[in-house]
Amino acid sequence: MINMNEDKLVKQSVIGKIHSPLGKRYRLSSDGMLKMLPSFGGITYNFSLGDNAFSLAGDHVEPDVSVRNENREENEALNMLACIGNEANVITGEMKGSKGYVIGKHGVVDHVLVWFQKEVVKNLSINDVIQIKAVGQGLTLDLSKEIKLMNIDPYLLKKIISVRSDGIIEVPIACELPSV
Repeated sequence: MINMNEDKLVKQSVIGKIHSPLGKRYRLSSDGMLKMLPSFGGITYNFSLGDNAFSLAGDHVEPDVSVRNENREENEALNMLACIGNEANVITGEMKGSKGYVIGKHGVVDHVLVWFQKEVVKNLSINDVIQIKAVGQGLTLDLSKEIKLMNIDPYLLKKIISVRSDGIIEVPIACELPSV
């Protein structure tokens, strides 16, 4: 069993809109060629959580749905408070009432990345409003004050880690990437 301070965490709503893709002009590739490629933002219909990012003809493409708030301070709160695993709800548009989950953040452009089922994604629109039930900042494990947790919903953390009988925490690894 994993004991943590989840009962002490603040759970707040943060909000943003599905953000239109951002344009990047030509980029110089590693082979010295100029390329113009899709980049961050928007609704990415054919690249989702778990897909191979190395096979894309893109540059910093974000999976699934990119959300931000146009108010600078509110966007800072959105990016600071949203944690992977947090529930996200569509509150405007055709897919109002649909539920998804935060899967990450992209700090360069301050987007929060949200996964929804494919049927939902294909019917979302730029500027649909997404509300996130943000919880996870300040999370600690009772068995270790040395481990610092950041940006993870306590429910998700319970799903992915385990504690061995000798007190060692185990976290599954999906893959290892060699350094370049």
